[in-house]
Amino acid sequence: MNRFEIVGPGKKDPLAKAPRPHSQSRSMEGSPVLVLCVLALGFVLLIAMAGPFWSNYSFEETTPVYNQAPNKEFWFGTDHLGRDLLSRASQGVRMSLLISGAVTGINFLVAMFWGTLSGFLGGWVDRWMMGILNVLSGIPYLLLVLLVLMVWESELGALILALSLTGWIPMARIVRAEVLSNKQAEYVLASACLGSNGWERLTKHIYPNLKGPLWVMVTYSFPRVIFTESFLSYIGLGIAPPNVSLGIMTAEGASAMLTSPWRLWIPALLIVCMIFAFNGLGDVLQGQESRDKSP
Repeated sequence: MNRFEIVGPGKKDPLAKAPRPHSQSRSMEGSPVLVLCVLALGFVLLIAMAGPFWSNYSFEETTPVYNQAPNKEFWFGTDHLGRDLLSRASQGVRMSLLISGAVTGINFLVAMFWGTLSGFLGGWVDRWMMGILNVLSGIPYLLLVLLVLMVWESELGALILALSLTGWIPMARIVRAEVLSNKQAEYVLASACLGSNGWERLTKHIYPNLKGPLWVMVTYSFPRVIFTESFLSYIGLGIAPPNVSLGIMTAEGASAMLTSPWRLWIPALLIVCMIFAFNGLGDVLQGQESRDKSP
């Protein structure tokens, strides 16, 4: 019996790699999770941008109509002081997006600096910088935020600073790991042999490969900050009146949950939509990044 066989053009090679199924395509188009996330985020952005144009009242203005259920004049109803909940929800969404965007931007910049410096230089610099991170990681995040807000007044700047103190640490660890991995790649070493300096290797070869992980980290940072800010405002340590936050609206609505349930469900629904949208986008981007790295 002949143990060898010539594989001709008419025969299928058993070792040939099967084609990638359509469900594992590198394209994200048509993903139902992505569609739901875009719809949820679009709904929230619509409330944030168009709310002031749809309402005839500012978020601080009171009317003689108290605890009014949603109708043609007050689309989201009114609260116990007669304030229009549509304008207040619009302002609350804008405040949540402003705080989460500012905190995420600060975390991103600090994490890029710390992670790049630690991973690219290596040696004793890496050991010292990671040791500092390990010490900071031992401090509970929420406890540190509460201590800062108890010392300073509940102002917007103090809240952003408190949420940014240690929120950058997980992002910095990922940046360091990616820089350590990419700086040993053959194309980076070849670039160094050709005379490129460290800044050129970072900007031309290492940073472009960090786009995927960075987008995932940034997307996951938004829901964490939104939830923390809403919780702090709910317990009275976040945004202070006369400004408004979805957490403040939720706290006020919880006291009237049985008599005026819309006052609780409307801000809670907006918080859920934002958290679901950003978490879902992060999952989609992470899955896309995993498929792009797979052979």
